[in-house]
Parts: sequence; C-alpha cells; structure tokens
Amino acid sequence: MNATDLATLSKSLELALPVLATLLSGLLAQDKFPDWLNALLAGACIALAAVATVFLRGQLTGNVVTDVGIITAVAMSLQATVLAPLHRFLKSSVFVYAPKTTVQPVVVQEPPEAIQLPVKDGQGG
Repeated sequence: MNATDLATLSKSLELALPVLATLLSGLLAQDKFPDWLNALLAGACIALAAVATVFLRGQLTGNVVTDVGIITAVAMSLQATVLAPLHRFLKSSVFVYAPKTTVQPVVVQEPPEAIQLPVKDGQGG
C-alpha cells in the first residue's frame, strides 16, 4: 500500500466509524449480555478504532510511551465525537465492590438569641 491508499482508507474509516458505533450501540442495547461484558465490548471497539486511526494516519512514532499517549488521546477524542453512542455502555465499576457508606444527616440548630443588656436612661445603644 502506498500513502495515497492509506489516506483513502483512513478517510473511509473515519466515515465508517459513526455507522459502526451506532450499529454496535444498538446491538449492545438489545442483547442480554451483562453490563460488564457490554462495557468490555464497547471499550475494545473504541481501543481498536483508536489504534486503527493512529496507524492509518501514520502517527505511530516507535516510542511505546508516546504511542500509548497518542492512542489514548485519539480514543478519548473518538469517544467524544464519532463513537459517542458507545459512551453509555462504559459505566465506571471501580467502586462496585467498595463498602456502602451512608451520609449521616447533620442537625442544624437554631442560633441562640442575642443577649439584651439593660440600657440606662440617656445612653443610647
């Protein structure tokens, strides 16, 4: 493949991503998979789309740390734009197993009334 073919393929991918995201979103919404599996599938699709986009644009540098940063940025950008329909399946499950805590209500007391000092005649107060 030459550079022109890659550029054409890259443009085709960019045009196909919203359609693929909408189709996948509809499939995930209708299936009977558990939420964690839907999130895994949506995340994998976003990651694959980001890697493919970075590769087809020729933005890979050969430096692993830089490439991971670029792929992460592209994944976030895709998720905010053309892959937005998949976002609803990516629920954070980090605190699912954390112990439940309840907030104790704070009882607000009325402030005490001001002390009234006696006033002698002739002294205004």
